[in-house]
Amino acid sequence: MKAQQLLLGMLIIFSFLGSCRDDRDIDSTSISEDNSKAIARPIVNPPNSPVRSLSDSSPTIPALTSESSQVLEPFELEAGKAAITGSLRLNKQPAELSVYLSAFVWNDTKTAGVFAFDTNTGISTEVVSNKFQIPNIDPGFYVLLVGESIEKSVVIPREDGQAQVFEVQAGQILDIGEQTIFLP
Repeated sequence: MKAQQLLLGMLIIFSFLGSCRDDRDIDSTSISEDNSKAIARPIVNPPNSPVRSLSDSSPTIPALTSESSQVLEPFELEAGKAAITGSLRLNKQPAELSVYLSAFVWNDTKTAGVFAFDTNTGISTEVVSNKFQIPNIDPGFYVLLVGESIEKSVVIPREDGQAQVFEVQAGQILDIGEQTIFLP
């Protein structure tokens, strides 16, 4: 509930910022009432087709393997849930790497929005052999961040460098393919 209130408050603030027609990226960090840290980054004035949605109605996904012995476990979708999978091409290989799932909230006209990651309740998953899967999430709009920690993470970008917004629907396993990520 507090995460939703935080998102709503940030959406109002960033909607105001978006109305100023300033197309620069904005990056901010805020602290919620219970002192849990939330990372928030708005998207201002995305182009006409900001949402990437691929259709795949398959209810299960096989184990993903690579040349190493590490394997992502297969999963089955729970009723009404969705999943996001993909692989990463990295400029460097850190010892540990995670993908962070952040809900994206649009303004009323879908011309701007905001996403935030709550470090106490946010969903993240380890990257295994440059592959990841985030099963059994609620349908909706999401932004994915990649990094050794949320503080050192970068968004999976669109071609213009803004955060890519992904939409998943109930029963869908969205494979976003291979994404090139430049880690700091």
